[in-house]
Amino acid sequence: MIYETGNERKEKREGTIKLDPKTKAFDWITSLPEEPTMLAIYELKGDDLKIGFGNDGLIRPRRFEMGKRTWFG
Repeated sequence: MIYETGNERKEKREGTIKLDPKTKAFDWITSLPEEPTMLAIYELKGDDLKIGFGNDGLIRPRRFEMGKRTWFG
């Protein structure tokens, strides 16, 4: 799997994934040994794949839920 970051540098990171169908755990194992494995959850419905990483990728989220943000202006 190749992951393209959404930042200005347009970095690409290659790695492998490990899936657990029972728990819906998704582990992103990068090809760089200095980068930690990023923990996520996934949901596959038909052809639609949804992947949810935590804020830092080090703690696996338990559900798909975005935090609410209030904008003032």
